[in-house]
Amino acid sequence: NVLSLNEPTQTNIKLRELLDETVELYQNPTRNSNLIITGNLYKIFAFLVDELTELSESEQVEKRDLRMVANIEKALELIYHDYTKPITIEDAAIATGYGKSNFCKIFKAITGDTFHNTLNRHRIEIACMLLSETTYTIERIACETGFADSKSFCRVFKRFMKKSAGEYRKYIKAR
Repeated sequence: NVLSLNEPTQTNIKLRELLDETVELYQNPTRNSNLIITGNLYKIFAFLVDELTELSESEQVEKRDLRMVANIEKALELIYHDYTKPITIEDAAIATGYGKSNFCKIFKAITGDTFHNTLNRHRIEIACMLLSETTYTIERIACETGFADSKSFCRVFKRFMKKSAGEYRKYIKAR
């Protein structure tokens, strides 16, 4: 039973590792900890649902839902590992094994947001860290975070942060 994590089953060992890693990332955040924590929470949820569901007619639907979560996790991993590269919806759809239209619907249903917003939010989180911890130019930060150019970066940054990258840097430095 998954509720007794002291039993050394393979599922319990993996679940314990996920929980420990998630707690560690929460207590000691890293550059990409938010995305890893999100992925881990999906994995933990999938383990719990899998372990706690009884065999029934609805199990097929639940198993399908778990597979969808696991497939969408591949898109989240693509964001985590390749955010510095140009990533298209087509790339993410291929990584998950879905068609583009199906991928977009499933991604939004599972994450609550679009693929582009999730990708850009992650890029902006990295940009905020770079703005506060480095003296990199806006152009370099745009390049380091996977934006095609500084104009695109500045537009997306302002949309997410409600201030320009320069204003954000000044605000952080003043604190």
